[in-house]
This record gives sequence, C-alpha cells and structure tokens, in this order.
Amino acid sequence: MAGRFIRWRLRTLGSLFSSAQERSRRTNVITRLAGAICLALLVTLVGLVSAQTLESRVADALSVQWGRVDSRPGIEGYVYNDSSYRIGLVRLRVLTRDESGHTPAEMLAWVHGNVPAHGRSYFSVRTPQAHEVVGVTLESFNLIAREGPSESP
Repeated sequence: MAGRFIRWRLRTLGSLFSSAQERSRRTNVITRLAGAICLALLVTLVGLVSAQTLESRVADALSVQWGRVDSRPGIEGYVYNDSSYRIGLVRLRVLTRDESGHTPAEMLAWVHGNVPAHGRSYFSVRTPQAHEVVGVTLESFNLIAREGPSESP
C-alpha cells in the first residue's frame, strides 16, 4: 500500500512540475510573440514616417511651368523634378474661371509617363473654350525609384 501511495505521489509531483514547465514555456512563447509584434509595429511606423518625410522632400523639389496654347483652348508645359527620385502617376490641378471671372473651377489632369530624376516631362491639357486658366499645381505623385547620377562618357 505504501508503495502505491509513493508512486501516486511521485506521479502527482511530476505532473505539477511538468505543468509548471509548460506554463513557463507558454509564458515565454507569449512574451516572444508580443515582442515580435511590437517590433513589427515599430518598424512599420518608422517606415511610414520616413516615407512621408521623403515624399515631402521630393514634393519640395518639384515645380510646374506652363503657358497658354494659341492654336486651341488649353495649356501646355513641363513638370520639373530636381530630386534624385523618378516619379510617376503625376496629377495636376488646373484652376480656371469663367468669362465673367467670378466662378472658379478646378480640373484634374495627368502627366503621361514618368518624370525622371533631375529631369522634366511635358504635359498638355485641354480646357473649356470660355475658361481662363489661373494656375496649375501638383495634386499628387508616386515615388518610383531612386536614380543615381547620370554617367557621362
């Protein structure tokens, strides 16, 4: 009888130790998982902040030069990119007003193709016959890639 009791007690103690080890393992796994999630969030936030900073720096290096077209109602011009990044999906906001000069209107237009780093791209926008173009600004763009300095022979 004493032998049975001792065996039962050893099994009970063994199960207590194994469940304590199991709890310790679970705690370690949860702690590591929480740490990995926090690290992933931190890396994502840092990436977002640096991307926003980069886009604002590139935006400061962009300019638009435009003029009226004599042969048809509209404007044409160039988007200049003085940054080291090629940009694409460039959208322009064209501000116009009617003949009376009182009713402002906006149009959106696209620059076809990419604007190379330290380069320019041509654009042309048709406007309504009776509208005068007041201004052209960059509405949006996407960063494509960083380009190195061009090599000359």
